[in-house]
Amino acid sequence: MKFYHATTWHWPAEHEVIASSKTTFYPEASEALDARRPADAPSRTVCVFASESAKFATYYLLKQNVAAEWIKLYEVEMVESRKAPFAIVHALSRCLEKKQDASRLIDEYWHPQKSWNSYELFGPCMKVKSKLEQLPELNLTLLKFDYDGDASTAKGLWYKPPPPNWLPPK
Repeated sequence: MKFYHATTWHWPAEHEVIASSKTTFYPEASEALDARRPADAPSRTVCVFASESAKFATYYLLKQNVAAEWIKLYEVEMVESRKAPFAIVHALSRCLEKKQDASRLIDEYWHPQKSWNSYELFGPCMKVKSKLEQLPELNLTLLKFDYDGDASTAKGLWYKPPPPNWLPPK
């Protein structure tokens, strides 16, 4: 299977990228996931990421406010990796902020049962196979629609709306 990684870095073919520091995106969520990770799973806190989709890898970096002209897209291989639903991490961060029960999100992350559009692959390292010469054409509306669907599914695993007649305290 082909995996893709988008970055602003220039890497030659065969370059090995090794995770050497904690992730800065949603660190509390990563630590909560690692606290309940299966024995055979790599760390989510210290890892590198890839996607099965060149389009999603590119879309993710665009959503981080990286201009398209700065993005380099690579086909990579990961010998040790885990596949998990991408949108759960943001939902888990929100759930933890609100001090809600996160167990269903964490269980779904490590053992997905629902249908998800976008997955992240993560592991301790990846090797660059090749640089793609051009970025894929993106339908931003469709990619956002897919991600928003995943975000809604993830939110449904923890969020409980207030009762219909509930009014906030004055």
